[in-house]
Amino acid sequence: MVHPTLLIAFPSARPLVEPLYSVWEKRLGPSGLALEKAQPPAWREGLGRLLNQSRLLALRARGLSPDPAPTLVVLGSPLEGALEETLADLEAFFLGAGSQGLEARLHLVLLLRDPLEFQAAGRFPPNPRHPLPSRVWPLALWNRRGGRLAREEYLQVWVQHFVEALLHTRAPLQPDRGRDWMGLGIARMERTQPQAPDLAPGLWEAIKEAGEGYSAPFPLPQPPRASAEARYPPRPERQDCHRYPEWQGPLWEQAHQALAREDETALEEALLPLENPIRFAGVNEALFKGPRALQATLTALQGARAELQNRLHAALAELDEGLGFRGQRARYRRLKARKDRGRPVDEEEFGRLEALFQELDGALADGRLEVLLERDGEARALQQKLEHLKAELEEGRQAWNKQEAPPPPPPQPRGPWGFFSRRPTTPETPSARKRLCDAAWSILGEAHELHAAYAARLAKYRRIYLEIGYLNALLPALAEEERQLQETLKRIQAFDPEPPSRSHNPLVVRLTGPRPPRSAYRQEAARLLREGILEHLWYGDDREALEEELLEGAERLLAHTPPPEPLNPSPQAWALLVEAATPQVPVRTWPEHRAYAYVLGSAPGRWGEAYAEEPGREGEVVLFRLLYPLAPEDLWREGAEPFSEEGELSPQGAPAPAGQPRDSLRPNTLLDELQGLL
Repeated sequence: MVHPTLLIAFPSARPLVEPLYSVWEKRLGPSGLALEKAQPPAWREGLGRLLNQSRLLALRARGLSPDPAPTLVVLGSPLEGALEETLADLEAFFLGAGSQGLEARLHLVLLLRDPLEFQAAGRFPPNPRHPLPSRVWPLALWNRRGGRLAREEYLQVWVQHFVEALLHTRAPLQPDRGRDWMGLGIARMERTQPQAPDLAPGLWEAIKEAGEGYSAPFPLPQPPRASAEARYPPRPERQDCHRYPEWQGPLWEQAHQALAREDETALEEALLPLENPIRFAGVNEALFKGPRALQATLTALQGARAELQNRLHAALAELDEGLGFRGQRARYRRLKARKDRGRPVDEEEFGRLEALFQELDGALADGRLEVLLERDGEARALQQKLEHLKAELEEGRQAWNKQEAPPPPPPQPRGPWGFFSRRPTTPETPSARKRLCDAAWSILGEAHELHAAYAARLAKYRRIYLEIGYLNALLPALAEEERQLQETLKRIQAFDPEPPSRSHNPLVVRLTGPRPPRSAYRQEAARLLREGILEHLWYGDDREALEEELLEGAERLLAHTPPPEPLNPSPQAWALLVEAATPQVPVRTWPEHRAYAYVLGSAPGRWGEAYAEEPGREGEVVLFRLLYPLAPEDLWREGAEPFSEEGELSPQGAPAPAGQPRDSLRPNTLLDELQGLL
């Protein structure tokens, strides 16, 4: 059975009622037709809509039997100017001929929020002979135990379940006769299903744990290699002496220049990965594996950096030794360290070494290897010999040019006589010109060996130049990558997504619902890492984008949430629900007060007061705790002592009918004075 209910909300109660319309539309389902809303001046129209025959037939078609006596719920402050007039009109209608004998039950919910409203509530006292069955429900922010709701909007839970209980439950809320007062506390227990923001912190923890056990290879860019010596000019082969041989020096110079260009290109290509936002492939790979992998990569990077630093020291030592400055660079560093600390040093020695290594390092950085070769003793000796041979070759050329060239051979006749004419008539004798030519070819052969030796010395410095240039570019890049890795790890640790801070209604006890399994967290964390979620902390501190991507992952994670289990509250949770359902009215406790409870759902067992129950909605339990009978003078006034729970327990049974006689244990000033005289 459903009880057609007309809800009349005065302006003071509309903020509590209006947000519930959409809630009731979803929760009531087919029985929603049994609820109608109306403004106080238009309650007649609302009642007409509620009792419309088509509407009642629609309820029956849905398998619901409507109660022939409508339920009237009036909500508002006792200070509302039109409240008494509206109540009088309702009573006149249902007690007069206009209702055609229709019975009704009236519920007056009085909102008590300040002392004036508490005082005005006395205008509607209990009256066992009141003609229209009515019940007054004082509803305050304070409850019977002295607890106070921080926000008035929290009372929406009370109003929601009060109306729903009147509509389609057997809860003992309806009055039988007369007008009485009753206190009521309502609280709901529900199992909350997680939302995406609730899963985000756990998902971030799974991301932070990702990459455990990652073996961090740290490949470096391949170092440049010096070009092969096969590009040098070949050893000159002796030719005829019709032309004086040319000096091969320009060919070697061209080869050196070509090799230098190739080496520069090789160095630039080797260092090209350092132009990327993520300079090293190992860091890029670890960024998609997780923070633990980043930590392992940081350790590997530091090891690679130390190894390259040793290689740089070895290359500089080889350079210094080839130039005859072995040990002097270390001496210069020690002097510089002493000078930087303000300690005295030999200024002359320090200045000499500083100028020397500034020149050498500057030449090395610019690729001016000729400066290094000028300081290499072996290279200088080779260069001097080559200059001497070049001068000898030039002297031979001048002498060769002064010699008279032999006449060209006569033309050979054609035909058979030509064979006999090829035979020389006189033997050929060596000439000065030929001797000069032979000497020139000998000089070129010796010069080729010297050029090759000089090229070998140059190749050594070119190799050192490439090695040091490679290391000098790589080490700062490693240092910068190490700094960025450390900053990223700090940002990862500092980022701590918190679940949303929702305002918690004290009248709702929420039990945590099931969460996805840990394996689902790990799978989603791996997916987000593959999609590059940590890049938001690598390239900066874009927490907004990070949170957005994390929430998207949490939304996908919701699909792995197990179905909710049946609501089976623990004793601790039930005790919390009982406390939350304390009657929402501050009253003094008198021995005649009785307590009773009603449960929509399943109670785990007795908890100290009589109760009844009926099945409720799946996944929630609603507890009603009633306190009766009440009177306006029972209301606690502001400034009185805190409330007591004495006399709260009641005998078994439902609330007594309206008009039950009350015990005469009321304040009696005359009796108090007499007792004071005794």
